[in-house]
Amino acid sequence: MKEKKGKGMFIFICILVFIFSFIIGIVSKTAIKPDWSKKYTVEWNGKKGTLVSDISYGDKESNKFDLYLPKDNSKENYG
Repeated sequence: MKEKKGKGMFIFICILVFIFSFIIGIVSKTAIKPDWSKKYTVEWNGKKGTLVSDISYGDKESNKFDLYLPKDNSKENYG
């Protein structure tokens, strides 16, 4: 009887660890922004270019993409 209770407790602890790890993974993915991503982030506005939304590339409703067109090719505007 003790073996069955100990095995059940082990399984319960493993499930709790999995759920806890899953929640920590979601929080770290959404709340924490890595340092390297700041280097590649640009605020999109009308001064730097134009955003063309929902360009279709297929027959289905979900086959669309957005395209950002910069005003010029200099890197000075994007820092």
